Amino acid sequence: MKLILLVVTLMNKIKGYPLWWLICTAIAVILAALLMVLLALAVRFAYAENVGQVPQDVLDNPRSMEWFRQPRIAQCCSVADGYPTEWEFNQASNHYRIPSRNDPKAWIDVPDGAVVTQDAMGNRVGNPTGYAWVWWYSAPNPDGSFGIRCFVPNGGA
Repeated sequence: MKLILLVVTLMNKIKGYPLWWLICTAIAVILAALLMVLLALAVRFAYAENVGQVPQDVLDNPRSMEWFRQPRIAQCCSVADGYPTEWEFNQASNHYRIPSRNDPKAWIDVPDGAVVTQDAMGNRVGNPTGYAWVWWYSAPNPDGSFGIRCFVPNGGA
């Protein structure tokens, strides 16, 4: 009964519109729905993939893998997006430094906002993997260098 009432209500609302407009509207709605489905599928299959940069001992360690799922670490992306890196702390500039993605012989400062040492509650984020990690932005800067999304020094679990 409710379905019949709904159909009658819709028919009364569309009486004044020309047929071509109703057909175009129906096509637009169908295309929008199809686009949403395709977008959902694209997002589903656009996942990170370890291309060999993550050491096997990290992948095999449940504690390390759980660490990557912490919200503060997960904001950087996943384990498959991270790269183990060397690092040093430059006392003069009071910054962490890591090898550049473009030229590993050149060391660059890590921006303060990219350093992850605490979670949102101010608790220390331990790193049980035994490696320092860097997550690079995927698109290069205009000068060809890559920005640092996140950096987690090793040590402390």
